[in-house]
Amino acid sequence: MLPSIDSSEAFGIALLEAMSSGIPVIASDLPGVRSVVVKDQTGILVKPKQIPLMAKYLRTMLENPQIGNRFGEKARERVLNRYTWEIVGREIDRIYREFEHS
Repeated sequence: MLPSIDSSEAFGIALLEAMSSGIPVIASDLPGVRSVVVKDQTGILVKPKQIPLMAKYLRTMLENPQIGNRFGEKARERVLNRYTWEIVGREIDRIYREFEHS
């Protein structure tokens, strides 16, 4: 769970760590977090400061493991398709080469 209340949570590396392990995530719906979590597919996004709603979703996942497992599987798949070291390294290299030639 990532209950951030402002946009200082620019990316959400803790979310990626959880997702890579197949752990379902619930997080505040912030721009950086949305770049990692796909709402209602790889996790649950809730408006900032909506703690009772976050607690409700957490309770739902705990009481219904099949729901959490589904989110966890999709989350892990997203990480493996977008955020492995190999993929991120290639993207950094691509950006560096573009910058080098501009």
